[in-house]
Amino acid sequence: MSRHAITVRTAAWAACLLLPSLASAQALSPPPMEAEIPMASASATQAAVMATTTLEVLSDVQVTQIGTYQDTPTHFVWFTKRGPQCALEANPVHRFSDDKASGAALHATLMTALVNQRKLDVRVNGCQIYEVYLR
Repeated sequence: MSRHAITVRTAAWAACLLLPSLASAQALSPPPMEAEIPMASASATQAAVMATTTLEVLSDVQVTQIGTYQDTPTHFVWFTKRGPQCALEANPVHRFSDDKASGAALHATLMTALVNQRKLDVRVNGCQIYEVYLR
C-alpha cells in the first residue's frame, strides 16, 4: 500500500469523526407545532383554506388504522384521538387524497407511522389531513 493511499484513508476516517453521532441526531426533535405556524410551500388553494379556516393540531397521536376504497383515491385514517371539528361531521374519520400534491408522500409517512407505531403531530381542517410530522 502506498503512502498516498494511507493518507487518503486516514483523511476519510477523520472526516467520519466530524459527522454527528446517531444519538445526537436522534436527540433533536421537531419543534412543537403551533396553530399559527404557516404551512411550508402552501398552494393558492391551501392558502385560501388557511385564510378562511383555523387548522387544528393533534399532538402525540398514533395511527390505528388506514383504509381506502378500490375506486377512489381517498384514504381514511384513524388516529388515537380526533379533532373537535371532525367529530361534528357526518362521517367523523380523518382523510386525505393521494391524487393531490404530495398525497403519495403523506400515504408513505402514515404507513410508516402505523407499521412502526410512531407518534405523530397532525394538522387538520375538519377531517381533512394537511400536514403530518413523525415524532
